[in-house]
Amino acid sequence: MLKNLNNFEKRRTETSPPYHKANSNKVGRSGSLLLFSLFSIVSISANQSLHANDDSHYRNWETVGGDSGITRYSNLDQINKTNVSQLEVAWTYNSGDAGERSTIQSNPIVVDSILYTTTPNLDLVALDAMTGAERWRFNDSSKAEKGPDTNQGQYYGLNRGVAYWSDGDDKRILYSRGYNILAVNADKGKLITDFGDNGRVDMRYGLSRDPQFVGIANPAAGVIYKDLFIVGSRGNSPGTVRAYNVRTGKMEWKFNLIPEPGERFADTWPEKAHLKAYGANVWSGLSVDVENGMVFCSTSSPKPDLFGWQYPGKNDLANSVVALNAATGEYVWHFQEIKHGIWDLDLPAPPMLVTVERDGKQVAAVAQVSKTGNTYLLDRLTGESLFPLVERPAPPSDIAIEQAWPTQTMPLLPPPFTRQEVTLDQLTTLSPEAHADAVERFLETRNGWFTPISPKGTLLYGVLGGAEWPGTSFDPNSNLLYVAGNNLPLIIRLDPVTGEAANGAVTFSTTCTMCHAIERLSGTARRYEPEALEELLENGRGNMPSFAHLGDEAINDLVEFLQIDPKEDNKEPVDPDFVPQAYTFSGFTKFRDKDGYPAVKPPWGVLSAIDLNKGEIVWQTPIGEYEELAKRGIPPTGTPLFGGPTVTAGGLVFMGGSTDEKFRALDKETGEILWETKLPFGAYANPSTYEIDGKQFVVIASGGGGKNGTTSGDAYVAFSLPRAF
Repeated sequence: MLKNLNNFEKRRTETSPPYHKANSNKVGRSGSLLLFSLFSIVSISANQSLHANDDSHYRNWETVGGDSGITRYSNLDQINKTNVSQLEVAWTYNSGDAGERSTIQSNPIVVDSILYTTTPNLDLVALDAMTGAERWRFNDSSKAEKGPDTNQGQYYGLNRGVAYWSDGDDKRILYSRGYNILAVNADKGKLITDFGDNGRVDMRYGLSRDPQFVGIANPAAGVIYKDLFIVGSRGNSPGTVRAYNVRTGKMEWKFNLIPEPGERFADTWPEKAHLKAYGANVWSGLSVDVENGMVFCSTSSPKPDLFGWQYPGKNDLANSVVALNAATGEYVWHFQEIKHGIWDLDLPAPPMLVTVERDGKQVAAVAQVSKTGNTYLLDRLTGESLFPLVERPAPPSDIAIEQAWPTQTMPLLPPPFTRQEVTLDQLTTLSPEAHADAVERFLETRNGWFTPISPKGTLLYGVLGGAEWPGTSFDPNSNLLYVAGNNLPLIIRLDPVTGEAANGAVTFSTTCTMCHAIERLSGTARRYEPEALEELLENGRGNMPSFAHLGDEAINDLVEFLQIDPKEDNKEPVDPDFVPQAYTFSGFTKFRDKDGYPAVKPPWGVLSAIDLNKGEIVWQTPIGEYEELAKRGIPPTGTPLFGGPTVTAGGLVFMGGSTDEKFRALDKETGEILWETKLPFGAYANPSTYEIDGKQFVVIASGGGGKNGTTSGDAYVAFSLPRAF
């Protein structure tokens, strides 16, 4: 039974049109029979979880996500349902380096009473976890990759956590800043000079592209497996997972997610895709099964987003959960959520390692949430789905050069935790005028389940809907998974371009759109003089690489295109029989009513508890409210959520992420909000919890900014109970 949705419509779980069941022998099975021959280690037994209830793992927060399986669970119970209302601020740390559009998305780690995290400027800091006092601060500003224009802060200027490794007195923090991996002494805050090139490894090297033309970063925390630091990336290069030696910085292995010729699944990509396409990368993070020696990755769509004719085919390994041998990087299995992904529906969060009950037995599994609102539960050793799947027909594209994949996979259980397609009955009823306007705009668009992006405009959930990068938490005692989700539809349009601007439009769509569509649409690009744009494209700046390899003619066409106001683009071919070969991205237009609220019924942001044993949603609670709507007597609607949950043995789920900038604690069994407090800035990260000298703390990054667009800040705020407790 769903609870806590107040008077709002409950999520539709009606039966969809009849489908044919997918062949379970074909889903995620490739390579699974090679598992034991690949591994020279002993697998855990079926009834053993990643850490089971090992107190030593679940009482500390030495890893981003709380443990190597990213469960975000703690055995600490000093703060519990009976006393959480007494929580007070224990300390606040202000880094002093917030920018106009900065944010903090780091999940702090705590090792030996020292908290390690990053600031808005991506300085690495070590704080006394009891008091918040700064122990040391590492600033790599001499090597900081400060890039062009406003998009730099939201694309490359992100860090979601750091990794800790030690061997005796050798204690290291490893993290990414721009295109560099940095190794810093955990005691002194100094670069470790025998790692890489004087403490740095340049991630632009070791790929299939010329390094000078590669723009790359890694917002997610890397993971540790023995003496390996394993990372993904994000940027204009093909997705590659790499493992570096934590002592030397030497790359020990790599795995290509856009296969090179002769590699597995290359036949599902066009010829030379590894040289032309990009994406299928791991920007959302990884998890590690230490006992089985496996690393799990969740991958993105192929890029450039929305322009699928650049990479025809099924595109295996993109939009997938991929399992690799952590020691060697060898392929074990993969499960593909979306075939030929053309919607920017990247898997947004790292795979979570869980243990569930099946037929009275404990089964080691991987739980993956998606931007489609689905939850996939996969056998950890084989990749087989533990719930039934169906293969559902998907609509074709109305762009002649786009070949959308004819079917998509859908799990029958659990039901989706957010809406999956916009329908007339979902449109806002906050006022008659808002409803009428929403209906009119709805009827002008293409919409529906997996409807391709259209020149008409496609109305869909997903890009800002479903799950986001903060992901999930999991209670190993109840097998409940907690996930924050958004019901925030967008209108996305691709406009045909003809005439003199067409060549430049093609170049822009294939090389620039992912990072700089907003600059073109907002007019930022047009503020540059043509000569300055040409110099920028030829030489690059910061993380933006040189594009000199395009040649003078292509650069001139691109500069010309960037000088044109998008409002003046030729959107209609003169000849009705003409088939456009160039399209421009018209931006992500939020589907809002005349007052700025989402033009669909609430809830707009919701926290869900999902029983992974049964595949049922136990409760849902809207998170966040708008004060002005509350004054009108409207129950909490939920707001856009860009933070994630942490669950504890004290019976609590801690959750930030809402635009009202509040931090909350909920009853993990019922979803009832037991406590809330206003933070100095929005909390767009996951909280951490830890214990020092018998005292439990909960700490959250309060950095504002980001996709929620609230005021940027520079704070970490820790809470604890008064001394009387």
